[in-house]
Amino acid sequence: GFIAVDRQMRTNVEGVYAVGDVAGPPLLAHKGSHEGVQCVEAIHGDPHAGIDYGNIPNCTYCHPEVASVGLTEEQAREQGLDIVVGKLQYGAVGAGTVYGDRTGVIKIIGDKKYGELVGGHIVGAKAVDLIQELVNAKALEGGYAEVARIVHGHPTLSEAIKEAGLVALEGHRSVGGMRASLYNAMPMEGVEALVAFLARGHVLDQLADLVRAEWPESIAADQLRDPALIAHVEH
Repeated sequence: GFIAVDRQMRTNVEGVYAVGDVAGPPLLAHKGSHEGVQCVEAIHGDPHAGIDYGNIPNCTYCHPEVASVGLTEEQAREQGLDIVVGKLQYGAVGAGTVYGDRTGVIKIIGDKKYGELVGGHIVGAKAVDLIQELVNAKALEGGYAEVARIVHGHPTLSEAIKEAGLVALEGHRSVGGMRASLYNAMPMEGVEALVAFLARGHVLDQLADLVRAEWPESIAADQLRDPALIAHVEH
């Protein structure tokens, strides 16, 4: 069992505090360290607001690294949330190739009703560092839209977080969604798969939809669906 404590880490014995693993899950070094700071502040009379245990990054230092914060898809649905999921592989952004990990995955889970960021999960290189962006966004009450619309440096792995946010925000109509669709359809070595994917018209259709949405008076959208262009791509 664990020792019961209040938000200032006080036990039921006057003058006795408990922090870290003995105070309960999550059993993480950074959680225990933060509780220690909170405890000392409380002893010195600073009424600490307490820790948001739902916004502590879970970090597993393995290969590939695994990190998460907040709810899983299953947990969110169990709570009755109407969720949206943005998922992207590292290979959809340039840094995936630069840093030698194109198979890493980022998943963002949002609540459609309020645009809230309710969960984030990353598997891949630097996952335990990247998750902090989602922790910070949640702590500052930012939603998945804010994650999607903040400018990220290029080329960086953090761009994949932005693109995953775009997939959650705009679905496969977004640039991130198009990249995700393309990458998921194409193995790392697959030029043939790329040609086949284009030939099926998926990319051309999505480009046409995007063009029509942005420039409704333009004929470019119809030109992208021109049978001669599709035939050229197919052959």
